[in-house]
Amino acid sequence: MSSFSDSEYINQLFVAKDEVKPELFGRGPIKINGSTYLQCPVLAGKDDTFATIVTTVMIGPLENSDSPDPIVGGAIPACSPSQNSPYSLAVSGPSVLLGPLDVDDTVSATGDVQAGGNII
Repeated sequence: MSSFSDSEYINQLFVAKDEVKPELFGRGPIKINGSTYLQCPVLAGKDDTFATIVTTVMIGPLENSDSPDPIVGGAIPACSPSQNSPYSLAVSGPSVLLGPLDVDDTVSATGDVQAGGNII
């Protein structure tokens, strides 16, 4: 089944193969409005960025001609307020990664880098 509409407002969305019960977001009168559960995998951005499913959530570059080019000012020198962002993901605010981090390219930082262990 598929459908198309210009706008949809959904208080709580569950996208899954089978009926699931993620109680994390509550149910009925105690539900968190606007919460979403996606059983995954999920792809956001350019549809052919990945040739195969590589992880639970895959984020590619913007591919929507209705959207203005993203601008992330003041983040990293390669991305000044007058330049379009080359990034597919921007996170504002404190963040945490719970597990290994593999980077397949350059790591850049505009502030201090602190480590509680060895950097190899």
